[in-house]
Amino acid sequence: MWRHVYTFNDFFFDDDPVLGDNRLPGVPKHIYITEVRLNGGLQGENGWHIGVDKRWVPDGAWTDYSNTTRAPGYAIFGVKAGYSLNDRIELFFSAENITNKRYISNISTEFLSDADSRIFTPGQGRAFFGGITVKL
Repeated sequence: MWRHVYTFNDFFFDDDPVLGDNRLPGVPKHIYITEVRLNGGLQGENGWHIGVDKRWVPDGAWTDYSNTTRAPGYAIFGVKAGYSLNDRIELFFSAENITNKRYISNISTEFLSDADSRIFTPGQGRAFFGGITVKL
């Protein structure tokens, strides 16, 4: 199975007397997430699955309303695997940002272009998760 999610954020001012047609900060224009997943067994049967995914933000968001500074874009990759014991219980494992890419995941925007007052939140580094999902 191949799944895609594409988000197009086209937010901008319209002839604002101060900001003109600047783009709204804090929101990247393009976000693309894709996953390729292989399932063991037929649809609806218990069994294993494994997949790889990619999250791509080609151009980061503007950090201020004046559109003077932009966060860099990034691409991160992950791997997921799991095994369904039955219709209600699944064991899973995931490795996220497997290349340990350094990126900015969130921006606290500022109205004025004062670089000293901006807050950049770093993205999650390489991380591993595992657990059990139980459907009630």
